[in-house]
Amino acid sequence: MSEVMKKPRTEASASLNLLGPAKNKAKVLKLVKDLGYKEAQEKSSVPWRELLGDFDNPGSMLKGARTSQGLTQKQLSDLTGIPQHQISEMENNKRSIGKNRAKKLAAALHMASYRILL
Repeated sequence: MSEVMKKPRTEASASLNLLGPAKNKAKVLKLVKDLGYKEAQEKSSVPWRELLGDFDNPGSMLKGARTSQGLTQKQLSDLTGIPQHQISEMENNKRSIGKNRAKKLAAALHMASYRILL
């Protein structure tokens, strides 16, 4: 007969971000290490705007979606009926995309939602 296996306890973890006098840093680090904490990497999280870089605007999202599909602006123009020069202006944020154009572009680029282009 096999013995009932118990799952080991999964301990929840927490992160700390402390602010205080620099002269006490070594003392605090020693105390928290004794409690089982460890020092995190310098950049354990990245702000989303820094991570996305240029992909925080509709034009960059359009260009990224187009290039990921391997399409030129001209090919996208032929698929959507939107003039190529307007697609260029939209990608360079010189022209707003608008709801109707966003729907056409999203359909041609097989995007889940047109709203990402607004």
